Amino acid sequence: NGAVTNLQNALVQDWFAVGILDFDFSSSYYVKFQGWAEANKPFLRVIYSYVGVTTFQLSLDVDNGWNVVSIPGQLPVSQHIDNWWPYRDPTASVYRYVSGSGYFAIASAIPGKGYWMKHAGDRTYNTGDEWPAEGIKIILHNPINAESGWNLFGGYEEIVPTAGVTTTPPGLIGGPIYGYSGGYFVPVNMEPGHGYWVKLTGAGQINI
Repeated sequence: NGAVTNLQNALVQDWFAVGILDFDFSSSYYVKFQGWAEANKPFLRVIYSYVGVTTFQLSLDVDNGWNVVSIPGQLPVSQHIDNWWPYRDPTASVYRYVSGSGYFAIASAIPGKGYWMKHAGDRTYNTGDEWPAEGIKIILHNPINAESGWNLFGGYEEIVPTAGVTTTPPGLIGGPIYGYSGGYFVPVNMEPGHGYWVKLTGAGQINI
């Protein structure tokens, strides 16, 4: 946003560079060129590359008993619930929620969705301990498909303010976003690895 370069001066050197400061894993980025209305437009070749991190480190506190969790990325091998939460209570299933249909037990977790997970004791999960030391794979921050009514969802690898969560179409959020830690609360931020409840007035997509 707001990046300006003098193209006329840059072309004397045959090239110029534009950098994206905040890479948000969108599928498209745009560069706007002003003043190219003339009939004989100049030729422009764009060469692009991305150099940066592809994994992240994560530390997540879970409580004894029921937790609302999510997966903010992907493990190197499998997204099975036993890989994500190896010390969960083995006598209880991990559940997803579908508005209007209820709870369903799952075997593998999907980024962007939230889950009820019962844990056997308090524990802090860390990359390098319960999760691979090389980190968790960063994934695209795709919009999350959601139903009319209550939805259980999660974010990605960054802490984000709940006030910044939007929907497509706009204005579907019908009240606060709720977190859970022994009881429901209204969080200021969404944190990686946790799950959250939100009630929508219609079907659409949640944008983190």
